[in-house]
Amino acid sequence: MGGKALRDFAESVPQADTCLQECQECLSRFPVRLRRSPEDRDAAEAEVKREGAVKDVHRVDITFKRLSEVTNDRQAAARDLGNAKRAALTAFAAFLLSPRVRDVLTKEPAEGLQEILQSKSADQLAKAILAMTPQQRKALAKALKVMLGGKTQKTVRLSAFSPKTDVVWEPGDVDIVTKEFREYLRQQLAQGTYLKIER
Repeated sequence: MGGKALRDFAESVPQADTCLQECQECLSRFPVRLRRSPEDRDAAEAEVKREGAVKDVHRVDITFKRLSEVTNDRQAAARDLGNAKRAALTAFAAFLLSPRVRDVLTKEPAEGLQEILQSKSADQLAKAILAMTPQQRKALAKALKVMLGGKTQKTVRLSAFSPKTDVVWEPGDVDIVTKEFREYLRQQLAQGTYLKIER
């Protein structure tokens, strides 16, 4: 359900598209099936009688050990994937609740923004987005596009920051490293983008 809601925003709000792509990458990591589905039971039974073994889609024997391992992997992945769409929508909601985005939305209140401005948490906002009709979500997406100016996300990794001062010995050194980090972020910030800082 979260994926469908995100798709309503993806065309207009780049961050929704980013969250949707991350969700799809997560879903693509689901282990592949060993056998075709749906399966022709009569053909499968004839194959087992002929071959004396059950084969996977690549014609490799499926042993009990392999079947057990793949089953465990798929069950573990299914638990993770069950939350992937919801997590993606919650990440988008967290973006909408970030201080600068909220500031922009507060300056120019438009129809449909009440849910965002009144939400206390990303989970609460995600639930509110799910409760909206597709038409309401698309109208909100258009309003967000206008208000946010179509900025796109640029990911900045903390691991890419390497300060000249790599040892903080005194309180004054903190100011030096802070100044270097501020300069690093300014260099990364380009016209029409906003930065998302990751580890």
